[in-house]
Amino acid sequence: MSLLTSLLHDLDDNERDHLLTVIRRNIATELDAVADGATPHRAVDVGTRTRRSKRAATA
Repeated sequence: MSLLTSLLHDLDDNERDHLLTVIRRNIATELDAVADGATPHRAVDVGTRTRRSKRAATA
């Protein structure tokens, strides 16, 4: 049993098969786009990150 199948365990067979097909299709589409040079789509904008100074004051 795959991870996706186990997560969708409580759904009826038709609904589970449909969702697995949609997920597989989306993964294949994204892999094809990356192979063509696209960058993966980020679901969340992580924004900029600042680094802590290595010279932080110690008390």
